[in-house]
Amino acid sequence: MQAMPVQTSVVAMAPVPQSSEYVSTIKSRRSATLQPQVDGRLTGISVKSGDHIQAGQVMMTIDPLHQQASVDAQLATERQKKAVLDYNTLQYGRQKKLFDDGIVSRDLFEQAQQAFENSRRTTSRPWPRARRRKSS
Repeated sequence: MQAMPVQTSVVAMAPVPQSSEYVSTIKSRRSATLQPQVDGRLTGISVKSGDHIQAGQVMMTIDPLHQQASVDAQLATERQKKAVLDYNTLQYGRQKKLFDDGIVSRDLFEQAQQAFENSRRTTSRPWPRARRRKSS
């Protein structure tokens, strides 16, 4: 077997640049967390990281459908409470007249009165409403 030729070099002292690679995240020393006042899906972001903004400037747009659904549900609940109040008001008036005439028992009258009071308390507007009279 024959030997293979090898290339040789002279070893010399020389500076070796030192470097390393790291994976990291850079965070700003000053930052702010944004929290919208309403729920919803973001449909647009008008600014980017590092932008300077002014008071009142629109930074994001939120789809209003979620909020509109919440408002509609609240209005439906209020209408339902108003309908129950109207019904209990009529029942209370009927039971009071019948009780005053001696036709129904105190128990039935008090049940109607309690139902009226309960529905009046759960309705957002005070009932009955005080009306202001115009002074002449």
